[in-house]
Amino acid sequence: MNIGIITCGSLKKHYTCPAFEMYSDGRFFSTMKTFAEQTYDKYYILSGHYGLLEPTQVIKPYDDVVFFAQKIFKERAKKIGKTIKPKSKEYKLQWGEMVSNQVDFGDNQVNWHINIYYWEYLEPYFSLPNHTFHKFERRLGPNMKKYKL
Repeated sequence: MNIGIITCGSLKKHYTCPAFEMYSDGRFFSTMKTFAEQTYDKYYILSGHYGLLEPTQVIKPYDDVVFFAQKIFKERAKKIGKTIKPKSKEYKLQWGEMVSNQVDFGDNQVNWHINIYYWEYLEPYFSLPNHTFHKFERRLGPNMKKYKL
């Protein structure tokens, strides 16, 4: 099985709903979701709050704003009236361990389409031959040109 992992989005619904719906207002998330659905046998959504989510997993809204990449999203958060409260390194280390315990991927091929700030805390657990980290960028690579933003 070929599995894809995509990041959640900073835009969230204000009601309890499935994970794929929670982040659906974000244009980049929607693009990544379409890419994952058409490319992989199965995909998960990586949340800095919940960890790995099945797309249909029902979750509650939360106010944490991308705390792993605070410098990148500081201005965006300010525009929508939120402030970024960075999480401690200890929290991030615990989060990485939590994610590593959420799913057993076995020998499946896993492609991580996430930002480096998340990967930094996941790499110790997922640096395996069947796991590939794809640097998260707003500019889409050649394999994603057809999923233009």
